[in-house]
Amino acid sequence: MWNISLDFYWSKINNEEKKLNLLAENSRLKEELLYLKNITGILDASCVIFVEWEADKIHLDLFFDLFFDNSEKRPFVVPSGWSGVLTYFISSSLEREQQIPIIWIYDFDGAGVGEYYKISKKWFSFFEENYFNGRSKKHDQKDIFISFWPIPNNEIKNQVIYEDKNQIYQNYGEEAKFEVEHLFYGIDKRLDSYLFEEEVCVGGGKYKKLKISDRKKTDFARNPNKCIAIEDVFQYIDATVLYKNFKPIGEMVKRITQSI
Repeated sequence: MWNISLDFYWSKINNEEKKLNLLAENSRLKEELLYLKNITGILDASCVIFVEWEADKIHLDLFFDLFFDNSEKRPFVVPSGWSGVLTYFISSSLEREQQIPIIWIYDFDGAGVGEYYKISKKWFSFFEENYFNGRSKKHDQKDIFISFWPIPNNEIKNQVIYEDKNQIYQNYGEEAKFEVEHLFYGIDKRLDSYLFEEEVCVGGGKYKKLKISDRKKTDFARNPNKCIAIEDVFQYIDATVLYKNFKPIGEMVKRITQSI
């Protein structure tokens, strides 16, 4: 059982406590290690999902609260944008033990596309080719999946995909510009104004650039309505509307976990 490996790993960490305290100047690493120590919830999960940043995890956890019944097993979401200690241990342990599926989800941008193709270059075949459902691949021998966020079928798709002469969707590769927050585009004009600004592309044309800082991304994930509320005017957005474009992720998770 991989939780035994976890106990062993934590004992190794404790032996290096003084060294780690020196390294963790801003306490971030210690926070991750504490998270690692208390990660028992992963044992009851239907799968483990790795996302790039903390805000991505918050969004997915909130969406899963809406999507799954209380009786259903939930995915366990890990933000892989941390120092790498947490991500490396969990991913390597799960890949070795292979008790539950692993899913990696990336932004459709330069960094995300680079990681997606680096990981899936060998031993992976398409699991889902439709961009609107979350274009994804599966390892040929293991229950390991790698996916992009689903692309909403609205104006925002134009900065990720285009139709070729045969009316087949192609993507802009590392030139694509889509982060998880782009899933909220078009839901409310005030929300669009808070999150995005128009930026001119090289060679002409414009795209919707995410304008908030990394810290504000997390603040927005924790309380979207608070970020964009206009006193006595703003009508709060219902969570089911706010997270409607995340639905393909929930459907993909069910498709994966119910087939294992």
